[in-house]
Amino acid sequence: MDVSGLRYQLLHRAVSALVQADRVGASAAVLLIQSFGKSSDDKSRGDYASFARAMGCQPAVDSVWPVGRPTALPLLIGWVADAPSATPPL
Repeated sequence: MDVSGLRYQLLHRAVSALVQADRVGASAAVLLIQSFGKSSDDKSRGDYASFARAMGCQPAVDSVWPVGRPTALPLLIGWVADAPSATPPL
């Protein structure tokens, strides 16, 4: 698989999720990207969509999908859109 056009952060986080899931004996790993609706999210969502397609699945928004490529454990990926809280932290 040619990964030269993919953001390394997504590859790194996917591998990290798989390593940690294996370390704790989980039956699957999840890579969930959380967006806070800023203007920079449009490019990031495009990068995520390219990553999802390279991994053999739909670029899910507000849900997770299993990747179609073989991984050590089942890997699910997704994008969650959220809005920052209007309430200042305590």
